[in-house]
Amino acid sequence: MIRGFVVDVCCHSARPVVEVDGGVHAAQCEYDAARDDLMAHLGLRVLRVTNDDVQDDLAGVLARISRSAGIELVDADAERGGAGSPLPATGRGPGG
Repeated sequence: MIRGFVVDVCCHSARPVVEVDGGVHAAQCEYDAARDDLMAHLGLRVLRVTNDDVQDDLAGVLARISRSAGIELVDADAERGGAGSPLPATGRGPGG
């Protein structure tokens, strides 16, 4: 929760706020714009994606989030010859 607003995902150190929007958001554009303005005033970047984006193109959504957060993704499964799953290139595991 940020200043009384519930957000879907926030990483304070990297500054993105990810909002996964369902159909209700089409009817509350002014409310969402006011929230986005407040988040920007606090130095946070709002990235809005739709439920359909998450269901149909999760890899694309993760790539957008990583770019917004300044994190490089690697395809861990592809490195092992698998189908692919984007993961942060640093910050996890030995030496990360």
